[in-house]
Amino acid sequence: MFNSIGDICAMMTGYFVASNVPVPITIAGGLLLDLFLLFWFRDSL
Repeated sequence: MFNSIGDICAMMTGYFVASNVPVPITIAGGLLLDLFLLFWFRDSL
């Protein structure tokens, strides 16, 4: 149950940030996050 609540809170936070930040910064942030996950955890989209 706590995992689901955490997922919902993370989704709401991401939606809020993405709706208030310019599109190029949102795209760059997503790419940087994916690159971080790729190199640190060897996991990517």
